[in-house]
Amino acid sequence: MQGLYGSYSVPESVLQYIWFNGDFNHSCLRTQSGKTVFVLNPGRWNYNEGPDFLEAVLKIDETILVGSVEIHFEPMEWFHHKHHENPFFDSVILHVVLIQKNREDEAMHRPYFLNSTQGLETLTLLPYLNMDLESYAIEQALLTFEKKNVFDFKYLTENLSESERIELLYSEAKVRFHRKVKFAKKRLEHSSWNEVCHVMLLEVLGYSRNRLAMSNIGLQYSLANWHPSVEVLYQSQKEDWKLAGIRPANQPRHRLGQYTSLLKKEPNWPKEIIKQIKLFEDFDSKDLICGHRRSQKIQRIKKIFQSDIFHNFVGETRFHTIMIDAILPLIEAEKLIDTEALWLNWWVGDKPHSSASYLNHLLPKPARSPNRNAFIQGIYGLLIKQFSRITEIPNEHSQRDASKVRFHQ
Repeated sequence: MQGLYGSYSVPESVLQYIWFNGDFNHSCLRTQSGKTVFVLNPGRWNYNEGPDFLEAVLKIDETILVGSVEIHFEPMEWFHHKHHENPFFDSVILHVVLIQKNREDEAMHRPYFLNSTQGLETLTLLPYLNMDLESYAIEQALLTFEKKNVFDFKYLTENLSESERIELLYSEAKVRFHRKVKFAKKRLEHSSWNEVCHVMLLEVLGYSRNRLAMSNIGLQYSLANWHPSVEVLYQSQKEDWKLAGIRPANQPRHRLGQYTSLLKKEPNWPKEIIKQIKLFEDFDSKDLICGHRRSQKIQRIKKIFQSDIFHNFVGETRFHTIMIDAILPLIEAEKLIDTEALWLNWWVGDKPHSSASYLNHLLPKPARSPNRNAFIQGIYGLLIKQFSRITEIPNEHSQRDASKVRFHQ
């Protein structure tokens, strides 16, 4: 898949988990033909030949249907897998796909995707997801490795020295950093430094679930034309907020209020970054970590960003997430200074709780002190890489527990 920060692999089981757990916005679900869909029961996960879910109960427009649901990444997989020739799939009442593409090919098989007396309705899931797909993949990888103990820590600890394990984590983290920089470069090709900084910071404030809505606000209300009313900003996306299960600190109104307060103190904060970066012209990235603590150099850089530029407008952890996901990759993309070493050795931002336990398995406490972004990003890289190779279907116990595992919001 092509993600926000580059390509990554994700198995189809991630989509199946999303459907089974109902982890998407259920309001205003519509098929490709425009029919409304209400999921009364997602169905029973099928471990054998045939559709992915059996005995699902759906209300499509005003008709209640009982039957099967088939999950794919895109519509044409229905034909690639020969489902239209397989009687096992005659019971399918809804085809759920991640993305809608190959429109010319679909037109050739229109009855399977658009409503007719014999046709099959298709629901495109991507517009209704609560998070970006990579976040679902990381979450599901964490769940799978917790329940199945698939991640082979023993192999890594027995066959790699401590220094080699650290090097492996740094290597995986560097891949993720360069994906983020590549994404930032693409943004800068189409917009100014000020506006890209503005929109990307808002996206981070939106976290996974409300990233898109926050981005839309940033595009509608530029840095120079930011609306002073938090309520006006909030209401501009009132149909698109995803609020279920969000901690009070992550409520969109609260985040918009924090950003508005920052703009009152520092209305042109992106240019302030460029101004302050000049202080780092003699920056040497080799001595950021001294023994088991961070050097005074990186502590000073942190203070300049957190206090002087951002005026402590968010809490510590979210500030670090802003630096990791937006500011440091943008500085690198704009070629102001080389920030790879800073990004790797930066403090840890928002993360799933489980990631710490995996890190504990890989490195003893002295080796991971001070904890740094490279370790967590490296864990993500290893988990997704191995999870993409796993094809086993979970048992009922892990299915039930899947709905309880969510990113720390």
